[in-house]
Amino acid sequence: MNRVFFEEPATFSGSNNGDRPAGLRDAYPSYASKRRALEIQLVDYFEQRGCSLVSASAIESLDTFWRAKTSLSVDDAYQILMAPGKLAVLRPEMTPSIARMAAPVLQQHPQPLYWCYAERVYRKPGSVSSWSELAVDAVESTQVGVEWMGVSEAADADLLLLCHEALQQLSVQGARTVVSHARLAVLFLNAAGISEDVIAKSLQQLVRGDYVGFQELMMTYHPSVSLLTCLRQLNPYDSESLKRQLERCGQAVQKNTELYQVWNTVVSIAKQITELGRQQEYTFDFTLTRNIAYYTGILFETFAPGVGAPIALGGRYDELLKQYGADAPAVGFVLELERLLNVVASTTNRGGESLC
Repeated sequence: MNRVFFEEPATFSGSNNGDRPAGLRDAYPSYASKRRALEIQLVDYFEQRGCSLVSASAIESLDTFWRAKTSLSVDDAYQILMAPGKLAVLRPEMTPSIARMAAPVLQQHPQPLYWCYAERVYRKPGSVSSWSELAVDAVESTQVGVEWMGVSEAADADLLLLCHEALQQLSVQGARTVVSHARLAVLFLNAAGISEDVIAKSLQQLVRGDYVGFQELMMTYHPSVSLLTCLRQLNPYDSESLKRQLERCGQAVQKNTELYQVWNTVVSIAKQITELGRQQEYTFDFTLTRNIAYYTGILFETFAPGVGAPIALGGRYDELLKQYGADAPAVGFVLELERLLNVVASTTNRGGESLC
């Protein structure tokens, strides 16, 4: 067979290619083969690390995402009329589907599940879960993910390390993960005397990256000190930093029991990272907030040079499986394959080795 070679278009998304809707992706031979190779090698690596491969339908019951209790999953999803009065969605993310699948397994066999997957997800233009994704216009993307279900917070540091170790397998250089906690900012602001309704509004400002608006709102209720600065100076590598920031706010150290419980959780993670000598790869920023309601513990985003959006995102969701009938803790992350491919391609162009 004679092959026809041609110069492939530089872009693979947008509305400049015939009648393709904006944000959807075409992949020509070179790009498609590299993306598939990257997907296969990531899945192979996760399977070697003890994860079992699973797959879920791209069309999901609307009820699955209502149960997840996250506006991102429902309002930002493409809805499909399957039958008169029966709505479904093109999944905008994988975690609710994985939780739905895992729940009956955990009910019958209550032992940890270690799963991985490689699937497409679909979101309406402009739907983002944090400010770091504001520049992303892709409606369709590929996610390679890992979900550990039935595991306690003691597994969080191992999961953070697994994400970086997967990137190291791809020769990705300079990756850095920003770690936060879904509850810490809420509890800290509450300890500083901010009411729950104001906290809810301020968290949406953080999701949008509106730090000026957040600062102005906080100064209205707490003019004596910058709560934004206090949050940013919380550093679990220094376990005493919480005490100092509370004292700046004039709060009694012995109060806020839940706040200290959460703080001890992230201090434990920082300690494990320190013991491995990998502090340069992980920073903590408790202004990082994501617009996904089911997160209950750590949440994180991983960045790499040359890509303006996270190449990996994850977090702990201890209450989600309960919505599908299995009361089990869980934590996981996804690698955004198209963004990651840009990093790997860049590494190859600089002369480094690549798994592609």
